[in-house]
Amino acid sequence: MPTLIVVGELAIPDVHAASGALEAGIPGARRIVPPGRGHPPHLAVPDAFDRTVHELLREG
Repeated sequence: MPTLIVVGELAIPDVHAASGALEAGIPGARRIVPPGRGHPPHLAVPDAFDRTVHELLREG
């Protein structure tokens, strides 16, 4: 199953650590880090988020 993990660059370190653990623990997971953004990235950069999700769904 396609798994996309999105964490803004400006999110707190714990969020980055947790997202890294998720990426490492889910086979085939992909993590993206939108630059200059915090939490929640899907609201901070909705167009970029939507494009990335659509790309993942086309691939999967």
